[in-house]
Amino acid sequence: MSLFAFDVDGTLIDEASNTHAPELVQHIQSLKATGHKIALITGRFGLLRDFLDLIQPDARALGNGNRIVLGETQVSTHALTAQEVQTVLDLVPEGLAVVGSALTDRPLSFVSHYQAAQWEQWHQAGQLFPLEEMVNHDILQLQFKGPACPVLKQRIRETLPHLNAAGAIEPYPGFLNITAQKANKQHALREIADLLGVPLASVIAFGDSDNDMEMLRIAGHSVQVGAAHYLKDICKEQVSCPLIGLPGWLGRYLEGRA
Repeated sequence: MSLFAFDVDGTLIDEASNTHAPELVQHIQSLKATGHKIALITGRFGLLRDFLDLIQPDARALGNGNRIVLGETQVSTHALTAQEVQTVLDLVPEGLAVVGSALTDRPLSFVSHYQAAQWEQWHQAGQLFPLEEMVNHDILQLQFKGPACPVLKQRIRETLPHLNAAGAIEPYPGFLNITAQKANKQHALREIADLLGVPLASVIAFGDSDNDMEMLRIAGHSVQVGAAHYLKDICKEQVSCPLIGLPGWLGRYLEGRA
């Protein structure tokens, strides 16, 4: 039995078209039918129910590991401290949009420029609040958008090196995500593998960007999706993209085990 651990955006889902290859679901179902375990380890704060029903993962890590879900049960949460949040905000260069995310009985977001038209849909959903109100919640992640993201990433590395700073590099140069010390994909993969009773040597991991690096490094076998230069020396194999390369690799794997 192996554990197949997939990043989502850029790995399972093609970001340009926001679609996945139809045969991908068939291959994952075949893996499950032969006794393998499936995990989704994503930077997304949440995954759509329709997508989860298609993949039916045994476990998932959300927000780069700020929450671990086994089946449908949340088993752990890793939040930023109030002091960490404030220190990060004090480091923000002029012009970066800020979103802080929390979870009570539903997702909550706290944003700068609270009245901006871009947030209208969020206002209507009742899930959006001014940035200043973050102090009353356990914040699971801080997100930043804008050309100064690399500057902020460097400041965080110098001031709060224990935090996880993902992004601000291709393929996401204008996006930065900050999570707590244990909210990273390596820790998430270790926790999920332990919960499912699978040794890391039996893990096959797939990813495409910098927040996947440490997860790919510790897996028994790692497959890069796409062409990010910084993953080439980490992964044992490389495939072209989510729509062609990944389903092709899984198809060959299944054929070889038939």
